[in-house]
Amino acid sequence: MAPVWGGYLVLLFAAFASASLWWGAFLFTQQPQAPELFTDQMNRQHAAKYELILSQDGSTLHFDGTITFGLTKRVRTLMAETPQLTTITLSSPGGHIYEARGFANLIREQGLNTHATGACSSACTLLFIAGHQRSLAAGVNLGFHSYALEFGTALPQLDLQKEQAKDRAFFRSQGVSEDFLIQMFDTPSTGLWSPSLSEARLAGLISP
Repeated sequence: MAPVWGGYLVLLFAAFASASLWWGAFLFTQQPQAPELFTDQMNRQHAAKYELILSQDGSTLHFDGTITFGLTKRVRTLMAETPQLTTITLSSPGGHIYEARGFANLIREQGLNTHATGACSSACTLLFIAGHQRSLAAGVNLGFHSYALEFGTALPQLDLQKEQAKDRAFFRSQGVSEDFLIQMFDTPSTGLWSPSLSEARLAGLISP
């Protein structure tokens, strides 16, 4: 009888172990998921406002969407991982000016070319003008207007005239004419001025 009782014990032990495993798996699936960190949530929401698409050969990075928080950091990582990158293509209504400055500095430091494939307005023009060689797709215009605070009077210490002067100096360093620099911020922030192709070429916005 010993072998028989031994077999029963083995089966009993196996059944108990199996039940324990199934019960553990059930409890694991019922555990509430850890709440998403606020910083991770913000990063995800910001990243959803734009697309960064790298060409198959790694020579072109296309940016499409709103310039927002975290963009410069992501672009810096992509550039470090893609040494063969030569061109940034743009399609953007603008966005956060400080992020645009960070992205623009990366473009200029790397000596990359810029090409607007869609409307490139407001802060996007900083990215465009940072290019070593600059070009526009057929029918595409650049859009300019004066700066405005996104949250009204939330930052009373911010001098918009000084901020515009900083970016005007950046455009000047990229070879843009003084006549254009004088009028580039004349249009109110609620409007948009788009120079013609000939005006853009004459002003030095587009490479010869």
